[in-house]
Amino acid sequence: SGYSFSTDAMGFVYAVGTVGNQAKGATFQTTPGALQFPTTGLRGALVFLQKLSADGSQVLYSAGLGSTNYSPAAKADSSGNVYVAFAGTVPGYQSISGCDPLFISKISAQGDRFLYSTMVSSGCGPAALDIDPDGDVYVAEVGATEVLVSKLGPSGKVFWTYTLTDTRTPAGLDGGSDVAYDDRFISIAAGPDRSVYVAASPSYVYRIDPTGTQLLYRSAIVTMQNQTISAISVDPQGNAY
Repeated sequence: SGYSFSTDAMGFVYAVGTVGNQAKGATFQTTPGALQFPTTGLRGALVFLQKLSADGSQVLYSAGLGSTNYSPAAKADSSGNVYVAFAGTVPGYQSISGCDPLFISKISAQGDRFLYSTMVSSGCGPAALDIDPDGDVYVAEVGATEVLVSKLGPSGKVFWTYTLTDTRTPAGLDGGSDVAYDDRFISIAAGPDRSVYVAASPSYVYRIDPTGTQLLYRSAIVTMQNQTISAISVDPQGNAY
């Protein structure tokens, strides 16, 4: 299953997703020299990263990054480095119990090494990711009772984390009374002034100031029926779509 797709300045296409179950993960084909995650004893589904030629005719590399029980997110920069976010397990870390940690990893343009891998927090659901031209990374993560929004620098250092505490109640995890977020879609976009826009389904949009200290607004897009928002993007003037 493919969850996230991106392109670089040369038009190469990057696909990130998961291989459905442990048995299929054990037979997933990686290319020589690319990252390979041990496929035995996976805690969840294998997370794969593939780079395709601009015309889609060739797989240039196929890598295994880790394992997860949730949907991963990724974006490539202009040089072909790929930033990947998922709650799960990466090389060098073994999860013990509870929610798996959220990792932000930067993968080399050749798909052969981690340039960094940073554990941000304990995640309990899907994640969304965006990058800006400076190489800073913005990630939204579904926690146990909230949505966490973080900014990381080019080296993987966490600059700040902002908690959206009004997103839902703990009961929402089990289909109970959701305040706002319904566990379906989460999306994030960095604005031109480096403020951060987050969309949380069914119909909520948040904007956080560039320092990660203030919620600039919280809006609900509601007409005759709730709108189900699955993605967000921001133009050079700071308008959100």
